[in-house]
Amino acid sequence: MSRHIMKPQPITIHGHNEMVQAGETEQVNFEVAGKYYQMRQALYLEYQEENAGQTVDVRIKIIPGDGMVIRRSSKELVSQLPLLTKSENRVHYTLAEGYQIELYAEVAQFKHEEQKPGSGRIICNYTLNHANGAELGKYGLELKYRS
Repeated sequence: MSRHIMKPQPITIHGHNEMVQAGETEQVNFEVAGKYYQMRQALYLEYQEENAGQTVDVRIKIIPGDGMVIRRSSKELVSQLPLLTKSENRVHYTLAEGYQIELYAEVAQFKHEEQKPGSGRIICNYTLNHANGAELGKYGLELKYRS
């Protein structure tokens, strides 16, 4: 499927995030304004979220047929979370002090449906593991976006 470079268009994103860590479950629902655009073979969603009183810039790169990469950046943290179905997913978190945390992500499910450019849905379920193989937690993310 050939894609071209497209100017960002405004979208609304409805999100549901479920995290299970150490037997505790946390669910977060949100609705934010964002941007959608296409560049080469990838689709992008960009928005801002609030986390611990800080604004975090989020960019999701959707690679059709292979998964997505979530990049979050703020004054305190930069993270890149690859959630690809066809490769090992090494996750890097860099804190403001320069301290780095390395984790691994294992994707159990990735589904992307797009009804038309700027309107679609992403479902991704994954596990994060420490470098030593110990499980950190299980995560589920569902995003619905529309122009």
